[in-house]
Amino acid sequence: MMFHVYANADINWLLDYALIGMAKTGTTSLLRFAAPTLYGNERCDLVIGDVAVMVNSLYRHYSPRKNNGFKCPQDVTTSLQMYATYFPETKLIVGIRHPIRWFESLYNFR
Repeated sequence: MMFHVYANADINWLLDYALIGMAKTGTTSLLRFAAPTLYGNERCDLVIGDVAVMVNSLYRHYSPRKNNGFKCPQDVTTSLQMYATYFPETKLIVGIRHPIRWFESLYNFR
């Protein structure tokens, strides 16, 4: 099914926060604490520029009684312009990690 987001559509209200960062920077640990308010496990539709699919999912799972957010450990390098355009008021929680510890974790993960 095809979805379309119009240029003047106000969709900012659908997303209160996003857990973003590089892989292995603690976004999954944060997910455990924020799970009751997240849309599913991970949503990386903005990484590939698929705003319409993201908006459809956000709309279907929206709850006005909670802060609504999602997690994507790839977003920090690819989607910042999408956030600025479509979700300018969304709070971004960025996972960062010391570079040596990051490489060590990545090495041990594989």
